[in-house]
Amino acid sequence: MKRGRILLLALALLAVTAGGTHGATSMTLDRTANIDIVDQNAGLLAVSQTTTGYNSTLNTADLTVEVTNQISVSIDQVDISAGGTAKPTGSLSPGVSDSVSFPDVDCNGTIAIAYEIGSLNQRIERPITCQ
Repeated sequence: MKRGRILLLALALLAVTAGGTHGATSMTLDRTANIDIVDQNAGLLAVSQTTTGYNSTLNTADLTVEVTNQISVSIDQVDISAGGTAKPTGSLSPGVSDSVSFPDVDCNGTIAIAYEIGSLNQRIERPITCQ
């Protein structure tokens, strides 16, 4: 009888160790982001551009880009690029505007505007519109 118990115990131990352990974990994450496309008047930074001295032969013009801080905190600096040239603005307090000018830019080019507010980095690109 003792031998039978040892044999049963050995078989039970063998069955437990030979079979793998199985576990299942199921996890679901639901992350939702709502993004609204807003008019310039409702954005963090309003951007306007003005071109003068349009040259139809070269398709170039003098460009002035104006940015306005529309939030309740100051923006230390806004970097504006056009035609391969980058120019920074000064610090923009809430509601304050600043502008930079670029001579003879290609009217098929793009304006790039970059700024930081704390850990938020923003970059805006717009086509240059010559009139």
